[in-house]
Amino acid sequence: MANSWGSLLQEQQQLEELAQQAVDRALAEGVLLRTPQEPSSSNVVSYAPFTLFPSLVPGALLEQAYAVQMDFNLLVDAVSQNAAFLERTLSSTIKRDTFTARLFDIHKQVLEEGIAQTVFLGLNRSDYMFQRNADGSPALKQIEINTISASFGGLASRTPAVHRHVLSVLGKTKEAAKILSNNPSKGLALGIAKAWELYGSAKLKVTIMTVGVASCWDAEVLPRGGKAARLSACTNGPSS
Repeated sequence: MANSWGSLLQEQQQLEELAQQAVDRALAEGVLLRTPQEPSSSNVVSYAPFTLFPSLVPGALLEQAYAVQMDFNLLVDAVSQNAAFLERTLSSTIKRDTFTARLFDIHKQVLEEGIAQTVFLGLNRSDYMFQRNADGSPALKQIEINTISASFGGLASRTPAVHRHVLSVLGKTKEAAKILSNNPSKGLALGIAKAWELYGSAKLKVTIMTVGVASCWDAEVLPRGGKAARLSACTNGPSS
């Protein structure tokens, strides 16, 4: 079944059959979401949206993204502690965006009451797209830095298996072998566990709440990536 990519993309029936096999594999691998109709119930589930084929990422650009991530993390941390800069840059946003306004109100309240903590945890995700230069070479372009980004680290760790299966069905075993493993949930879990440790209270328990959230199984992966005694499993049930 190892057809050329050009001929494969023109075979509509084959693509539809392949898509169904990919969905079946996604369900088997746990790439799952609750349905919009019942976000608090696991009685009916669906697969999380994913691309049929994996994206081709040049190794040099992947390494470039890795190389700058620590600097971006430090930048976000510095910005988060610069109250004057935040107020100046967000002044127009908080007038129009209620979510950002609520966060900024919390920020101001914390400053007024006084910051008691000396340890801070950031879970940041830098999002990119590729741009093709005039000479045809690809370039990495940052779209945003997401600072509320623990979501989908778990499902992302299960998606490579789906894409390997798709390529294997097509007889493209060499391409399938080149798909890198991806386990961001482990880093997220270890970060949360380290923050727990530095907080310094044996009575503290981290609980991941997913009441009324469709991506419950995404969060379920986090406790498995950290130490079981430190991270509790996700909580299910109707929202109050």
